[in-house]
Amino acid sequence: MTNTELKKIRKERNLSKGELAKFLGITPMLLGRYEKGSCAIPDEVAEKLQANADGVVATEIEVKKTTRKGGRKAKEKAAEIVAEVKETVGEKAIAAEIEVKKSARKTGRKVKEAAEAAVQSDPVVAAEIEVKKNSRKAGRKAKEVAAEVKEAVEDKVVPEEIEVKKTARKGARKAKETVSAAKGSVKKAAGVPNIIIQSPMGGYITPADIAKKVPKNTEDVYVRVDENKLYYVLKNGESGDVDIWE
Repeated sequence: MTNTELKKIRKERNLSKGELAKFLGITPMLLGRYEKGSCAIPDEVAEKLQANADGVVATEIEVKKTTRKGGRKAKEKAAEIVAEVKETVGEKAIAAEIEVKKSARKTGRKVKEAAEAAVQSDPVVAAEIEVKKNSRKAGRKAKEVAAEVKEAVEDKVVPEEIEVKKTARKGARKAKETVSAAKGSVKKAAGVPNIIIQSPMGGYITPADIAKKVPKNTEDVYVRVDENKLYYVLKNGESGDVDIWE
């Protein structure tokens, strides 16, 4: 078989070099050399072409093309189905998330109501909540101060950034002092003495119960459960003790 005959067969079958080369089991580059006459066409290649000269080559390649097209369509259809499923699942997930948030809000309202009821029934609880509020306010104030300072010097050099951090730490210490002072003021307003635990607690006794057992003008109470004693110090400096459990 000559190079001209080989090229003619390929053209008659309307095949590209890549398609015919794949059918023959050779590379497109080698097929091009055969067609140009750069090298001789092996007998096995010529025999394979002559054996399929009735169009079997073109038919086989066309079948492969059709198969590939069908595969692409199948993949596209599968992708559409997956997208629809994801969309449906996503909508359900969003609905579930909204429902969870609603339940969380309801629970939050109930907790708030319970806390308000506890405050009304126990002055010690009210005092502790007030201390926490003051603590949060002081903490926010410290953060605001730090943020303002940082914003004012964010375009400066590293030493100035270090100064910002120092200022923020000072603000935090000031906030801590403010919280401590607020805590003392709240306790005094509620008539609750300073309670110092000096031994492991046992049984059940609340700060309110301790305050009831000592004189009203008590400044400090030292709790010794192991001795069943409350040692108290009055504001005028006098001291005494009472039993925890009689």
